[in-house]
Amino acid sequence: MKKTLLKFARFPYRKTIDQFDFTAQVDMDERRIKELMGLSFLDNKENLIFLAPPGIGKTHLAVAIGMEAISKGMKTHFITMSELVSQLRKAEQQENLEKKIVSFIKPSVLIIDEIDYLNLDTQSAHYLFQVISKRYERSSIILTSNKGFGEWGEMVGSENCYSDVRSPFASLTYH
Repeated sequence: MKKTLLKFARFPYRKTIDQFDFTAQVDMDERRIKELMGLSFLDNKENLIFLAPPGIGKTHLAVAIGMEAISKGMKTHFITMSELVSQLRKAEQQENLEKKIVSFIKPSVLIIDEIDYLNLDTQSAHYLFQVISKRYERSSIILTSNKGFGEWGEMVGSENCYSDVRSPFASLTYH
């Protein structure tokens, strides 16, 4: 079963928390990260966002949490924001948008990587909001971003959409 869960997860690589070099990241709270590995935030259906400059290990940490969730039998899916938006745009063109959105709602854990990789047009921001809002308080999302919340307004193209996307993540953020 775990082999099937690992395949479904579509991780870019398989890394665990034991492979993370905390000595290279002196400002990182190792105790807090290891606390997150207990996955209680998943039980509470809370969301998590890693905000930090490139090269800190945000994706590694997100994957490690995803690997831990899989070890507990939880369905996990990893995707970049650009892939998510691309898949949803294609599904809408094929008149299959709702079914595709449901596929992103089903996993216990959805990891959206590189949330800031590109600026979103209005429609793409709407796709992202649809996934986030439909998962809200049902199951957890882990986001990674190189940009702070203050820069998200320009990324999603509007302050209103920025507020809508940001609000479910205000409760559990790791900088």
